Amino acid sequence: MDARERELTENYSAFEQMLPGLMENSAGKFALLRQRQLVEVFDTAGAAHAAGRSRFDDRLFSVQKVRSDTVDLGFFSYAKYCRAT
Repeated sequence: MDARERELTENYSAFEQMLPGLMENSAGKFALLRQRQLVEVFDTAGAAHAAGRSRFDDRLFSVQKVRSDTVDLGFFSYAKYCRAT
């Protein structure tokens, strides 16, 4: 397992533990996670992803939608079109 896969797996596990608390005030929003920690919650997946890219040069972060039925999004950029600059 490489560093990116490990980060995704560990963040998802931590997110599942945080979920009950997040559902109270952040349902439907998007959580930015790094090193098993919640960094910030955003209104859109795009905003969470952009914040992760700007804050973490190594790109080791994940974005997860706060919802009662968890869905592992993996590294969000794989699911979102990103134009090369």
